[in-house]
Amino acid sequence: MGDLSQVPDLGLPIGETSSDALRLAIERRPDLRAAAAEVDRFAAENRWHRATSSPAVTVAAGYERDGRDQTIVARMSVPLMLFNRNQAGILRSEAEIRQARNLYEALLAEVGLQVQQAFNAVQVNRERVEYIRTRQVRQAEEASRVSQGAGSKWRGSLVALMLGASFGYVAYPWIAPQASGPFVGVAGERDGEDPRPVPVRTFHIPLGLQQANAVEPVAAEVREFESYLRVPGNVLPDQKRISRIRLLARGVVDRVFVQLGDHVRDGDPLVSYDNIDLGLAISEFLVARADLRSVRTTVEVKESLFARSREMLAVGAVARTEHDVLESEYRSAQHLVESALAAVAKFEEQIHRFGLSVEDLERLAGGSDSGYHRTVSHSILRAPSSGIVTAYGVAHGEVIDPFSELLTVTDTSEVWVLADVKERDLHAVRVGKEVTIRVAAYPGETFKGTIDYAGDTIDERSRAAHVRCVTGNRDGRLKLGIFATVDIPSGESRHSLAVPAAALQDVSERRVVFVRRSATEFERREVDTGLESDGWVEILSGLAPGEAVIARGSRFVKAVDAGRLDGARI
Repeated sequence: MGDLSQVPDLGLPIGETSSDALRLAIERRPDLRAAAAEVDRFAAENRWHRATSSPAVTVAAGYERDGRDQTIVARMSVPLMLFNRNQAGILRSEAEIRQARNLYEALLAEVGLQVQQAFNAVQVNRERVEYIRTRQVRQAEEASRVSQGAGSKWRGSLVALMLGASFGYVAYPWIAPQASGPFVGVAGERDGEDPRPVPVRTFHIPLGLQQANAVEPVAAEVREFESYLRVPGNVLPDQKRISRIRLLARGVVDRVFVQLGDHVRDGDPLVSYDNIDLGLAISEFLVARADLRSVRTTVEVKESLFARSREMLAVGAVARTEHDVLESEYRSAQHLVESALAAVAKFEEQIHRFGLSVEDLERLAGGSDSGYHRTVSHSILRAPSSGIVTAYGVAHGEVIDPFSELLTVTDTSEVWVLADVKERDLHAVRVGKEVTIRVAAYPGETFKGTIDYAGDTIDERSRAAHVRCVTGNRDGRLKLGIFATVDIPSGESRHSLAVPAAALQDVSERRVVFVRRSATEFERREVDTGLESDGWVEILSGLAPGEAVIARGSRFVKAVDAGRLDGARI
């Protein structure tokens, strides 16, 4: 829309100005020419009726004189206006002239409106293209500045890294932490860990202080665990809960009420804009109302002529054929009223779709407030549902249309976790099965979910299928895009060493337990964990069966180990 080479719905080439386009459109519209010809025909018929409406009756008077050689005769004629026999035809032709003129003016207004719409669309597209071009230039300039800054920052970071490495090589023997006991093994066998030896960390807590803080040891024991398939996943929004906000019409943004990341509720205002298409619909509504008034006037005239013809037919003053013509014209005028009412109803429905009420239409049709039709086209776009503004692409003064995606509101009260399951493990996946979800942001915590879809296709590169799990997220802790680990029950079980979940603590992003080596001596030990069931956690490495770990009171022991409490104080 908005192509300068075509007028919408006409298929006509247009000139550089709207007046040229209007002239060409009129020349190419056969219905418009036919309407003009009808006006001329009815006007000629009216003139004929008027010319033949008053017959002249000649009255002659004179005298004659006879002579032998000549005869003289004198006469005088006087026309007398006796009656008007074509009055009905004159009234009918005048009504037809008004009707034909109304049709011609309506068609002319329609052509003018279409031409103006085409030029308005051209202007809107030009402004939009200019806005997009300006924004792209700004983005390119910003990207250039960022790339230049990143280059200088990278060079500075490289120099700092070389200096830091040199300093660490020289200073490490002087600043390395001193161990209070012998070394036990080497950490760093797993990727990303510190490769330096980890010393045994022991400390003492008097018995009295243990009893005061309810410190109780529990022996590590072998328990049966249901086997789980542990796969990576990603938290995504539920596609049914994403609302991509677009407009029903073109417009210009007046105000934006929200920002990226804002929480909104159902019905909250998002964007205020001047609705261009609503303004056009209001104009067409007012034109349709005017046409309705015109055809109603025509009906009144036709009804008056028909009633008079019926009276004249009763006394034989008019032919039956002419009476039937007047009746037919009266019925046709009634049908025109019905058509005009349907047109008014159509435009009323269009206006209702933009949110205007019956009271607004009555105010528009009343005409008491001459400026109301200019302000009522300003509309407010409201949130269709509660959620978070996760995408933002609108600014004040921007020209928008139904193809512009202004905002995206996402309801995150329930989210998807999309897990990647290798094809060899798909036997363990069943729709409806409960799964356990873990994220690095909340170590030690789990979220329960349910499988609601198992992928029907396998990715050619990863040889994995996407398994969709649904989990509640009322508190919003599971952020969109965060990585997760999904444990899917495999239906099998195994026996493994386990400790109570309360015995596990997180120290420096590592899972540790506190082992009691004697009545008052404790050791912090790092462990690798596996499955979790009924409050017990599988220990893959770091403990031996029968070793006593602190379950109840482990937070107090952790505080003593960190030095926040004095273990010698009773």
